Amino acid sequence: MPDLPEPAVVARPPAALEPKLHQEPARPEQPPAPGASRESASVAAIPAIFFDPSQLTEEPRPLEEPRLDWLQPMLARPGVTRLILSIDESGSVASVEIDSTTLPLAVAERAAAIFAEVRFSPGRIGSVAVKTRVRITIGAEERGKDD
Repeated sequence: MPDLPEPAVVARPPAALEPKLHQEPARPEQPPAPGASRESASVAAIPAIFFDPSQLTEEPRPLEEPRLDWLQPMLARPGVTRLILSIDESGSVASVEIDSTTLPLAVAERAAAIFAEVRFSPGRIGSVAVKTRVRITIGAEERGKDD
């Protein structure tokens, strides 16, 4: 019988030096959904990085005007809605958050829905299109007589 090489000994650092990773408790293995790939279950989601316009060499610009005329009947009174648009590198609005509003919630939600459909030229750093987070304000604040 030929001599087999001895197994290699792998030195492990003491437990105190190993990186601490958050681990979820073990769950029973679920069969994949029909048509789902098993690899996708083990891939961790990486949070997207959205740049502030001040970090860009070219800010995103709307390719068409938003349909704010759909809000005109609801904007009869003074007030503002502040939205945060997350625009991806293709110029699509990935998400819209209502940051604050002094208008009725229905108006703020309608404004968010309108801006979710607007296409933009993407923000750029140099010649590279990047994800961008843009703040916009809709409406008008009431001004005093002295303004």
